[in-house]
Amino acid sequence: MGGVTVSIKNLIVALASKGIRADLLGRKMRIIQYDVAHIHYSNLAKRLLGVLLAKLLARKVIFTVHGKFLDMDNRYNQLSVKLSDGVIVLNAKLLTQLNESNLEVNCTLLPSIFAEGFDGGVCKEDLIEKESGYTYLLLYAFDKNFKDGHEVYGVSFILENLHLLEQKYKFVLLDINGRYREDVVPHLDRVIYIDKVVNFVSLLNQVDVYVRPTFMDGASVAVQEALVMNVPVLASDVVDRPEGVVVYKYMNIKDFISKLEETNHSSAPFMELQSVDKYLDFCQKLN
Repeated sequence: MGGVTVSIKNLIVALASKGIRADLLGRKMRIIQYDVAHIHYSNLAKRLLGVLLAKLLARKVIFTVHGKFLDMDNRYNQLSVKLSDGVIVLNAKLLTQLNESNLEVNCTLLPSIFAEGFDGGVCKEDLIEKESGYTYLLLYAFDKNFKDGHEVYGVSFILENLHLLEQKYKFVLLDINGRYREDVVPHLDRVIYIDKVVNFVSLLNQVDVYVRPTFMDGASVAVQEALVMNVPVLASDVVDRPEGVVVYKYMNIKDFISKLEETNHSSAPFMELQSVDKYLDFCQKLN
C-alpha cells in the first residue's frame, strides 16, 4: 500500500473516531451535498479534474500537496489553487513558499497521519525468521519507478553495495509488487525477501533500522510510522527529514556506511502524532 493510500485510510479512521463519516469518491457515496471534499491526487491534471468535480459535490474543496513542490507557474496548479478553498502541505518550506506567493487561498501545514487513525497494534505472527547476532534493516519499495534516470526507491543502490557492508547486517526487502524479485536472487544470503502486502507497522516492530535510500520523497508516511514505533531511521538527504532521522548523502556509499553505524548505536527516536482536531480546525475556518 502506497504512502498516499495509507494517509487517506488513516484520515478516514481518524475522522470516524470523532463521529464523522468520510466517503471515498465513487464508493457508496450519499446523495447529499458534502461539507468538505478533499482531493489527494498527485497527478496535476487529475488533481484539477478532482477539484472541478468536488465543486459540484461539496460546499468547500481542499487538496493536499503530497510532494515537496507546488509549481505555481503551472496552469493546472494555478487553476487548482484558484478553485479551491484550502491547500494542505506536508513540509514547512512549501508552506513558506505559498505564503510568500500571496495566494488567495487558505494554506496550512499538517501531518500525513493522525494519532486517532494510527494502528499501533502489532500482530503476534513473526513476519521474518531472525537469527541472533544480526542487525536487521528494513527496505521498502512500492514499485520499480525511475525519475530523471534515477531509481526512486534506491533498492539497487543497496543491492549493488551490499558486499561493502559488514556481514552482521541483513536486509528485509518489502517489495509488494514483486518488481525486484529477479534482482534480489544473487543476494538471498543477505536479504529476506517479501513480495506481498503485510502489516507494515508489525514488520517495523521486528527490525532494528528502517532504511530510506530514495531519490525523491515527500513527507514519507513510512518514516513517520517508524519514528512513532521508536525504530531508528536512516534516509537520504534529498528532502528535509523529520527530527530524529539520521541523514546520509544521496548515493554516497561511504557516508551511508558511516551513518548506518551511527544509526545502529544511537538512541531510538520518537515522534508524537498530532490529533485530527487540527485538520478539523482548518476545515472549520475555511472562508
